[in-house]
Amino acid sequence: HPPPYDFGADDDEEAEDEESDELFLAATARQWDFNQRSILAESLGPANAYYPYIACYSDPELSGYRRILHLIGLFESAVTNENSIFIGDTIVNVRKARTCVWTSSSPADPFRNIADTQPEETTKHLEYQPHMFSMKIVDGTTELIAERMANPEPDKNRLGVVVRTCPVYSEYVRLGLATRQDLTEALVRFLTDRDLVRNSSFYVEASQDESIASTPRMDWWAEIITNVTDRVDPTTGASVCFDVVIARQLKFAEGYKDTIEVYVESYGDSSALTEAEFQECLWYVVAGLALHPFSCQIEPEIYKVPLPPVPSPTAIVPSGEVDHDLASDNGHSSSSGASGIRAFPEIMVCGTVLLPVIVSLALVAQ
Repeated sequence: HPPPYDFGADDDEEAEDEESDELFLAATARQWDFNQRSILAESLGPANAYYPYIACYSDPELSGYRRILHLIGLFESAVTNENSIFIGDTIVNVRKARTCVWTSSSPADPFRNIADTQPEETTKHLEYQPHMFSMKIVDGTTELIAERMANPEPDKNRLGVVVRTCPVYSEYVRLGLATRQDLTEALVRFLTDRDLVRNSSFYVEASQDESIASTPRMDWWAEIITNVTDRVDPTTGASVCFDVVIARQLKFAEGYKDTIEVYVESYGDSSALTEAEFQECLWYVVAGLALHPFSCQIEPEIYKVPLPPVPSPTAIVPSGEVDHDLASDNGHSSSSGASGIRAFPEIMVCGTVLLPVIVSLALVAQ
């Protein structure tokens, strides 16, 4: 069963805040560097070089609409021949506080150009943060999956996840640069490449670096990724998890508004795995999905047997303006990075496809 927290799990609240902030900044710095190297594009294609970020503009004197226009203007000023950026839907809009969007940027993040070319009066309201592993996993997801694994009902329903995709996914399809099938195949190639998944995980790196004080939850995820990838035959490259469960039994269905429904259709030939190994394989899939740049949000979903068809939308639900207290449960405050543009471990992100859901980016509840 997963330990309770990713970043910060100390009974001493002051120690927890300090350690959590240090881990958050270490993970952020590592993600900045990883994104710049753009290693996924070499083997998976150019769409996989667009890493997700969260961009916020927090001028309290502006409406949410005007904040979005400011963000767009800043991004347009930062686009060069070497990089481009796709801007997604608004995920936070708090009156007199902050408006945030998801972005996908390739290959270099535009924040440096913004910081270097725009006046401080403009950039002081900008917050820009790599969208990292635990920030994508909706609060309570791991607990629900663990509970369902402990009490399965394979004849009635199966547990899967819904992936809300980042802007690059829909934009590549809209522009005719790739089909949804192309992008799904890239996801599968990523999941079945032991080195790409391991190299994408800060948690695996932290488990091997004594200078990083990782938490039990971080070590738990790292152990899952390491165990599954270590079971790959070094001579043949064969793996029951990769070759059977992921390549044959893992299903990707198109959901509403560029979401992807992911589930295992049947257990089939995975009998070569013990129950514990099979469950580790499923956890590995969740981890791999959260590590991939196409994924912006992941939450659990129970699929009935047989699977019902995805209904066509019959109405448009206006998102409106969501007024929430932006302070997280653990009370973290904003942290400043070397760039001078703030990272924000306390910000709350809202929004699933139809109705707003609050997700803590403090990285302590996934």
